[in-house]
Amino acid sequence: MRYLAKEHIILINRKTVEQQGGNFVSPYNLLKEGSLTYLIEMAEAEMFEKKLYPKIADVAALYMHSIISNHTFQDGNKRTGLLAALIFLNLNGSQLKQKLAIESFFRNEALDFAYDFTLKVANGDVSLEECKAWFEENIISL
Repeated sequence: MRYLAKEHIILINRKTVEQQGGNFVSPYNLLKEGSLTYLIEMAEAEMFEKKLYPKIADVAALYMHSIISNHTFQDGNKRTGLLAALIFLNLNGSQLKQKLAIESFFRNEALDFAYDFTLKVANGDVSLEECKAWFEENIISL
């Protein structure tokens, strides 16, 4: 599995705030750097020689849920969480069943189902387990 590095997630946040607006606090817009460091470690973590998040859907859910729920950045957490998950899926040969155009992020009608789910995560209505199940149900291999 190919994972996102801390720098990748920071860049995703920077680009989403630049392109869709919001407040970017230099140098990295981080509100809780520790939660981002922890996320990076957890994505690849093992216990008793077994991955804690063995499936692509599990890791995508972890990226999305952690960034959004922990409010990692000053601004753009929902966009960053969803886009980090989508990029991770793509890096690993998967995508959402309903293909989303990255270049028209949040302006595409096909995004409605992902946008609605993202808001539920942000509102605290979705647990990490439910997020894993959602990705499992909504991804396909390329």
